Amino acid sequence: MAERKKNMGKVFEKEFKDSVPSDCFLERYKDDTSGFYGVSNPADFRLYKFPILILLELKTHKGKSLPLAKIRESQLKGMIKAVNYLGVYGGYMVNFRDLEETYFLSVGYVENFVKSGERKSIPVEFFRDHGIRIPSEKKRTLYRYDLSSWLKRYEMMDKKNRCEGYCGVTCVNGSCPQALADQYPEYGYEPCTCEECGYYKGCEDCYFQGDELFCVKKNGKYREDTDGSVNGF
Repeated sequence: MAERKKNMGKVFEKEFKDSVPSDCFLERYKDDTSGFYGVSNPADFRLYKFPILILLELKTHKGKSLPLAKIRESQLKGMIKAVNYLGVYGGYMVNFRDLEETYFLSVGYVENFVKSGERKSIPVEFFRDHGIRIPSEKKRTLYRYDLSSWLKRYEMMDKKNRCEGYCGVTCVNGSCPQALADQYPEYGYEPCTCEECGYYKGCEDCYFQGDELFCVKKNGKYREDTDGSVNGF
């Protein structure tokens, strides 16, 4: 049974690798079980497409939920540390074999779910609500995944394409690195520009995302008020 599970994992890896566009660089981390004691890789793969780097942990599972036992704590911590750097993203690409559904779930959502301690597994409903569905098509015996829209989402997070109406949650919740550095220099907070901020995740962490009144993408443009302000500010 364990051998069969291992083989299914290898099949999913092959399907994923064969689906990666030719303009992307994909490399698998060396198996850390054969490495030095205490060394743990943050993911299975690293995928690079200018200007972004995505760390990917691949999982395939039978059933309607992913057991938290399949998520290594050291690996999760390593990925969380990595995504604090500008241009680095990470998450779990999970294939639910019985349902023939595959999702990418950002590491932030995984971290929050684990911290909640509510369940011992992540239900597929959580992936449907918070993840990105990866379209697939069966080619004889193997699947081919359409990664284009998923990759485009992260390309759009590049600072050159940053939405003019973007306002991150971190910008307004008292956690802005630059504001903390200015206000509390005695605590050693490291200052950074908005362009360098590692909290930036595009629409994913925009305070105005989906708002009928303030979201630029939803409205298609800024709303200019009679008092000369933009979107009420």
